[in-house]
Amino acid sequence: MVSVMITVRELILVGGFDESSVLAGADSLENELLGVTSFDSPDGHRWLRAGEFVLTTGFPFLSQQKTCTKRLITLIDELVTIGTPGLAIKLGRYIEDLPEAVLSHATKKAFPILSFPMNKAWSDVIVPVVQYINDKQRIELDRTHAIYERFHHYLTGGAPISTLTDLLSDTLDAPVSIHVPQHKWKWDSSLGSFPGDDSLDKLYGQRAPIRLTQEPLSRQKEGIHVRWLLHDQIVQGTIIIGQRERDLYAWEKVAIEQTAALLSLEMQRQRAIQETFQRFRNDFLQQLVSGQIVSHEMLMRKADEVGWELSDHYIAMIVSSSPHDKTGMELWQENHHLLNALHSFFSSN
Repeated sequence: MVSVMITVRELILVGGFDESSVLAGADSLENELLGVTSFDSPDGHRWLRAGEFVLTTGFPFLSQQKTCTKRLITLIDELVTIGTPGLAIKLGRYIEDLPEAVLSHATKKAFPILSFPMNKAWSDVIVPVVQYINDKQRIELDRTHAIYERFHHYLTGGAPISTLTDLLSDTLDAPVSIHVPQHKWKWDSSLGSFPGDDSLDKLYGQRAPIRLTQEPLSRQKEGIHVRWLLHDQIVQGTIIIGQRERDLYAWEKVAIEQTAALLSLEMQRQRAIQETFQRFRNDFLQQLVSGQIVSHEMLMRKADEVGWELSDHYIAMIVSSSPHDKTGMELWQENHHLLNALHSFFSSN
């Protein structure tokens, strides 16, 4: 089930509040909520769930030993701790006006407080808001289902893996870049590309920090989102999504995860091919250095099987290394430099 959230700003519109109803926290109307509830008992907040917007008459705050101001400030702190996105109170019934200290504290805590009209019933707000959330949830489900269908057709259609950038870009209506250095994948969507980011490049081939293994999709500077591609806790690559001035919707996250899953499948397939091919090459080299290949014809046939085209003269060398505390990428770079040096030396001699 898709959990759909709306903002306090949307609640104000759907619930029939006017602009003057915002008493505090006007800069925090983007707080998100899952639903609306009410309570009018001194300890009613104990049974609230995170994400529930609260309606109240304010009556329970008159029966406390603390003053109304102190009790309301304490309540705000308790609601913020629970994860309550805001509060609407019926002024004029039990509490005429909220003290300035309460409103200032709410604003400081990024906690919107609305004035609930006396002529409205709780259901006048709860029912349309619940209906609005249900409608949004149905739309989210429809979009999510359409995305699953679209990526299923892509998977069964046999399109090149490089076209995933345009598929995701078209789905999100945003530029997308996919980079997997190990497989030499560097694809940018037709909507645009991104400048290189050294902070991302430095992580390729490294062990992923715990934060990446727990949250592989994260928001970076300038609203760019990055979905890290991991294998055995090693950073293999990234999916980079263009600027978003907001958090991603649930259906957008589904599209990104579908892309990551398809890339992971292709990387596993490529690894399996490379490992199998490398085993054949290793077997060939083992036979070569152990003297099992006894004729020129056998040598050429075995070399052709592993994709090597041999010349008349070759020098076979065995290179080993001790990992110690070095990372896989550091070892790869050292071996790469060594092989390049050997190639240059033997080519000139």
